[in-house]
Amino acid sequence: MRRKYYVDEFFNESTPAPDFVSLKIPVDTTGFNSFVSFNFDSPSQAGWTLGDSLNYKISLDNGRLRFQSKVNDDYLVFVKLPTPITIQTDFSYELTLNYPVGDVTKQYGIIFGPVSSASSGTTDPIEFFNINNNQNMYMGNRSWYSFFTELTETSIISTGNNKLKVFKIGQILYYFINNVYCYSSEIVATDTLNEFGFMVPSQGIVWIDNFKISKRGSTNISSKAKQNLKFEFGIQKTSPFNLNKINNQ
Repeated sequence: MRRKYYVDEFFNESTPAPDFVSLKIPVDTTGFNSFVSFNFDSPSQAGWTLGDSLNYKISLDNGRLRFQSKVNDDYLVFVKLPTPITIQTDFSYELTLNYPVGDVTKQYGIIFGPVSSASSGTTDPIEFFNINNNQNMYMGNRSWYSFFTELTETSIISTGNNKLKVFKIGQILYYFINNVYCYSSEIVATDTLNEFGFMVPSQGIVWIDNFKISKRGSTNISSKAKQNLKFEFGIQKTSPFNLNKINNQ
């Protein structure tokens, strides 16, 4: 959508300014109801399987999920929905993340897409929305050589809790940080979206809270119904999303 506008404006200076130049979200985000949510008050409500392994540790800490990486790769940590979300569905996905220590340039954030069914490397069709503690945000799809763009966002709280939320409405993704609308881009994934999770930087510790997926007009899955559903969980190593660049030799 940005390319189309800039090409049009190049040949016609009177081309109207597009929606994406405004700091106000150009669509209606009402009418979304909780579809799946997890709290982390007890092991039975945590979603992810808790435990300590050679490469990572998953535990609960004061009502939050704590994920500790012990390897030099980034981790994709995701839940597989028992009922996938079709690519035509309008939905929102949000998490609160805290990455209080470590390299301020390392990225952490949210991911969604057909993660585990994808091939390795740069072909993973994963949509991602990441930040770092240097107040930078990144968004894109893993099948591209790098992130779409890098922005400086003062709404990011360095070493504090950051609520990341993305709305998919039509074919556009709208990104929010701590309830502040920041950016929009076109969705790249074309398959059903059945896996939602977060990214943990290498040798990093991330705290997760307020995990919620909502759909337009949906009804929440009750706690009792959740107990009867079989959520599958996965963990996948990956290279940092911003290292697949063309470098000068």
